[in-house]
Amino acid sequence: MKRLLSLLLTATTIILAGCDTSGEDTLFTNLPDEGWAYTDALSFSPRPGKGALNIAVRHDASYPYSNLWLEVAVVSADKNISTDTVNLPLCDPYGRWLGKGFGGSYQIEAEVTPSVTIDTLTTLRVRHIMRCDTIRGIDQVGISHRLTGV
Repeated sequence: MKRLLSLLLTATTIILAGCDTSGEDTLFTNLPDEGWAYTDALSFSPRPGKGALNIAVRHDASYPYSNLWLEVAVVSADKNISTDTVNLPLCDPYGRWLGKGFGGSYQIEAEVTPSVTIDTLTTLRVRHIMRCDTIRGIDQVGISHRLTGV
């Protein structure tokens, strides 16, 4: 019995050590059911460090467009703003969704920049820059800051 308990404890420790996500900070924001308005910028405050910055979108099959244009702004402590524009293709030319998922929900991710330094006062702002004011079918938007040298 002691041997089984020891084996179970060792296995649990190994599994939990493999789940360490200290090198990545992923944050998602839920969007309202009535849609995401052009003027509604989403704000994120990821953990400080240097690394790649990715954007992720979770959408459903009701999203009416084949892509999503996003503006990602990195606002530093001294209020300097660095802005990137991201064209995120959500489906292929035949209308098949490109993201991973099941049922009617899909998630797709794209790199914004391979290297960005974020300090404790840095804020990330994300807004859509589609041609319509309010878009529907986007459930969540998130950022992923994959830290290097952690």
